[in-house]
Amino acid sequence: MAQREREDSKAARRITFPIATRVLVAKPRTRVKGLKPVRSGTKTKGAYKAGANGVHVFTFAELKPTRASSKKHGEYYTDTQAVVIEGKKIMVGMSHEKAGMGAQLHTHPNDQFNFVLKGTLRVQIEGQPDQLVPAGAVVYFPAGVAHASCATADEDVVFYVCKDLAWSLAGIPVDKKKASGPQRNVPSVRKLATARNATS
Repeated sequence: MAQREREDSKAARRITFPIATRVLVAKPRTRVKGLKPVRSGTKTKGAYKAGANGVHVFTFAELKPTRASSKKHGEYYTDTQAVVIEGKKIMVGMSHEKAGMGAQLHTHPNDQFNFVLKGTLRVQIEGQPDQLVPAGAVVYFPAGVAHASCATADEDVVFYVCKDLAWSLAGIPVDKKKASGPQRNVPSVRKLATARNATS
């Protein structure tokens, strides 16, 4: 009986994350009339500056995304787009990755957390086996450690990103000669699991 009560208690404390994704789709009017977000004075080109022009509340759905990498040869490692807001010491963003696409191996001198809201990311972190990060999970990319993340072929991925401002949103491709676009044709979760089981 006591075991069942503990299990019921644990179940009652669980948070269901699909609610969070539905909240993000809503377009509530949050801005004070007359105040417009500012897109200058930031480390990340196209990011919004928190507090500038008196704007402290932002609704991601009302803002324009920026690219996570430039398309210049040697710098082009991903097609990820994100709405980015920078404060004094940290930046946050809402990112979108198309199904089956993702970032090539890269690094940056700032810590990064990605909280997956929709879909599944496949991540590679230097010295670790590939891992799947489903909706409701968080992945940590340490500063200076090579890593890559891709949306599986199952569906587009939406994730919340948080980084310190030691650097901008953009990463530095590990192999600048191969930095000519994003990873493509990332398999589905089922195909990844089948391949993993075949090698075990």
